[in-house]
This record gives sequence, C-alpha cells and structure tokens, in this order.
Amino acid sequence: MLSDFQRKVRLCLAIAMLLVLSSCAITAPSLELPPAVESRRLNQLDQSIQALGTDINPAESKRAANIAIQYSRTLAQEYDLIGSPLFHNLMVQIGLRKRGLCIDWTTDLMARLRQENFRSLELHRAIANYETLFQFEHSSVIVSARGSSIEQGLVLDPWRNSGQLFWAPTLLDKGYRWKPRAEVLKLKRINQAAAEKKTRPGTLAHETLARGSLAHKRNKPPPSDHVVSNRNYQRCSLEPCSVFNHRCMILSFPQLEVETYALEDQEIVRCWRFSMLRS
Repeated sequence: MLSDFQRKVRLCLAIAMLLVLSSCAITAPSLELPPAVESRRLNQLDQSIQALGTDINPAESKRAANIAIQYSRTLAQEYDLIGSPLFHNLMVQIGLRKRGLCIDWTTDLMARLRQENFRSLELHRAIANYETLFQFEHSSVIVSARGSSIEQGLVLDPWRNSGQLFWAPTLLDKGYRWKPRAEVLKLKRINQAAAEKKTRPGTLAHETLARGSLAHKRNKPPPSDHVVSNRNYQRCSLEPCSVFNHRCMILSFPQLEVETYALEDQEIVRCWRFSMLRS
C-alpha cells in the first residue's frame, strides 16, 4: 500500500511528465553517425587518451577508445532510452524504465573497461558537484595514465549525450568539479554521522525535541510570533511541484506555510537539508 506522501509524489511526477510530453516530442535519441564522423571521433579519443602519458600503450589506448564509444551506444539500447537524459531519469524514477541513471552508465562502462585489464591505463570512478549548491551530483568514469590522479585524467561520460560518448580533460570539464568516488562517500558518511550525533539522547537538539513533544501533548496554545524547527508543531499548506535531476527527485514547496512556536528560551534555528547516500 502506498502512503499518502508516496501517492502525492507519484501525482507530481505524472503531472510533470504530462507537461513535458505536451511541450516536446519524446523520441529515442539517434545513435547512428556517418562513418566518416565515427572514424574521426575514434581517432580523436584515441589521441586524447595517448596524450595522458608518454608510457601509454598505443594498442591499449585505441582499444579503450573503441570500447568507450561503442559500448556507450550498446548501453543506450539496453536502457531503452527515451528523450533527453533528464527525461529518461524521470522515467526511471517513476518506474517506466529500469535503468539509465548516470550511476548505471558509470557502473556498466567501468565494468566493461575493467575486463580489458589495461596495464598502462588506470580507471577511476568519480563524483562531481557533491555539496555544490546550484549543481546536481553526477557520476562518471575517468581514465588516466597508470599511477596518475583523476585531475590528470580524461572524463568518459556516456550519460550526458544519451549514449554518444562525451569526453574532456578532468580540469577542463566546465561545470563539473570531479572528486574520487571513495573520497566523496567518506565525506557523506562523516556528514551523516555528524547529523545523527546532533539528535542522540543527551544532546541539546534531542532534549529540545523531547520538551517540544511533551508540550505538544499538553496542547499548549502556540504564540504567533515564534517559529521552531520541531516538526510536531508544523501545520503545512502545501502546493508541491517537482524538480528532477539525473540522480534523484527533489520536491520543492514554494508556498509552504508553517505555524510553530518556541520552546522556553531556546534560540530559534530552522534548517532544511536533504541528502542521499549510495554505496
């Protein structure tokens, strides 16, 4: 059984989908390129990989370039892509497609490249824009010379152009601040632990919430000039809309009205934070 919240979320998704469908034609992206264009792209990627280091094996570079381009198109067919990358993400979120988020592209392309057991190349999983306010988190594969960092590598991103591989030097990939995946996941665990610690028994936040819950049970009348972050006091009038990125769905409430009141002499602090962990 779906909860009321889940039903509202699905309704928002359905409305958003209808709006998109009414504004543009939804067709599968074209993956076929003229032979001359295809050959030029393969040569360009091969040269870009070879330029990462003087010790790179030319045969490995050429093989990596061919796999990255060809297998990205194979994945597009396996995911049964529809529309733009963001629209396809929406289809995944509401269950009309099984896979095709950026993390799926990264996982599958990385697995295929690792089958080659490259000796002169190193493959990295990277995440961009974690904790960046106005940009969405993104995942991709980065290839570098053996022993080099991701900053010295080349981004291989099949998601961005719906199966037509995008590549660029890591530091020149405009709008993306790439970090090693392990580093970002460690930071997420630290942030999660810090957030959980604030609400453990014995902390000020926990005691404040406990007093708030007790006061709520006693039905004390709320003053009209104070606001507190205790959800026990929130009476909300919501007109939800939705914003979608390639990893997840974010609900925003532009007309959120919250009526709450202060607890004793505590300072009023209200914080809104949403985050996701994926190992």
